[in-house]
Amino acid sequence: MATVSFEYRSTKDYAPLTMWFRHYINDAGIKKNIRISIVTDIIVDGIKRKPKRNDSKKKGAVYNDWDRDSLKKADKKKLKKLEKFITQEFISKSKYPGFTINKEWLQSSYARFKSKSDSKNKKGLLVDRIETRIKDLKAERKSINTIKKYESLTTVINDYNPLLEMSEIDEPELVNFRRWMLSDMKYGLNTAEKHLDNIKTICRKAVSEGYDVPEGFEKFKVRDRSIHKIKQRIIITLTTKEIERIEKLELKQDYLINARKWLILGVYTAQRGGDLLKYIIKENFTKIDNDYYISFKQGKTGKQMNFIALPKVRDMYLNNEMPHKISSQKLNEYIKLLCKEAEINKMITANKKEIVKLDNGKKVRRNVSKSRPKYEYITSHTFRRSFCTIHFKELKMPENLVMQFSGHDTTREFLKYIGEDNNDYSEFKKLYNMI
Repeated sequence: MATVSFEYRSTKDYAPLTMWFRHYINDAGIKKNIRISIVTDIIVDGIKRKPKRNDSKKKGAVYNDWDRDSLKKADKKKLKKLEKFITQEFISKSKYPGFTINKEWLQSSYARFKSKSDSKNKKGLLVDRIETRIKDLKAERKSINTIKKYESLTTVINDYNPLLEMSEIDEPELVNFRRWMLSDMKYGLNTAEKHLDNIKTICRKAVSEGYDVPEGFEKFKVRDRSIHKIKQRIIITLTTKEIERIEKLELKQDYLINARKWLILGVYTAQRGGDLLKYIIKENFTKIDNDYYISFKQGKTGKQMNFIALPKVRDMYLNNEMPHKISSQKLNEYIKLLCKEAEINKMITANKKEIVKLDNGKKVRRNVSKSRPKYEYITSHTFRRSFCTIHFKELKMPENLVMQFSGHDTTREFLKYIGEDNNDYSEFKKLYNMI
């Protein structure tokens, strides 16, 4: 484990601090304790202290320490930043083959820290540019999900290297960042690539605003074919028969009865979980002629929706049987219980978030692929996919009609969402008598 500490090693009343870097290694049974130090330019007041028993062979010796209480607030903050910077430098550089811990490395790392600290252009840090991007997105009233992506990126960069500057984001740095996300932090490949895409967006914006960004960032390929696994996309939906089984369950618990109502609304309106719980409510129903319509603006896209209430949804509204409010977390928990009781338990191998332990001992939630009963994968978003899949694939409804419910803007986007191949040659087969 790497540690950074500071020591006063002078007999004068005030002098610069010495910085110590220590790292203990146990490699295949060979133990090694590395200790290196350099003198900083952080000058502090020294104080006299009497030695503890056995502190020195010379009785009554007087040693110097440094007065932490009198240290300026700015210097205290600087020491904390320096400690974090050196630790991050070690974590980052130790991944490169041939890296050696020595005095020269510590000295150069400290020099880099000073150049960063002395710079008046604080916005040159990547985390600062991300924060600026977040403020711009909020001002432009972009979707909450778009803003959350950059807020998540801020957290990731702070874990990786909070002092990473725009001028350091070249191709090797991005390669190292990707390796860190995949190997050390155990992020999924898609998650890592989304973060890298967003960093490149930040870099392009920074270049247009006159920031010093290496040209190498554009050469970096986010999607590296050498690390991609070719696998079929697994899309989990409820079938018509499975929905019928859930509807026929004899339930006694009120919370499960309420969750089933939300499930029925979901599989017959095609809305995302958040929109389902917020907007599929009696206040948004309107009668036009002999039919009832549901109108609202989607939270993710901001698209205005207005679609007909299908029979089971309409009847629930007319019979005053609409479900009461529930959190998305509770709904996801209860619908799994519903599906388990309906024996929707076919074994499926797919990703699902679980608690995993990183090499540093930290516990995080990450996607883990393994075989589980189908009910474990069912969430409120499954309702939306089920509606689209059933009505397009099973009931053969034209995609443009299904899209009136789902809100997809293009056929290509819709077909990708339900995992359907866009290569439909049926009309050519009819023309050339190939059927």
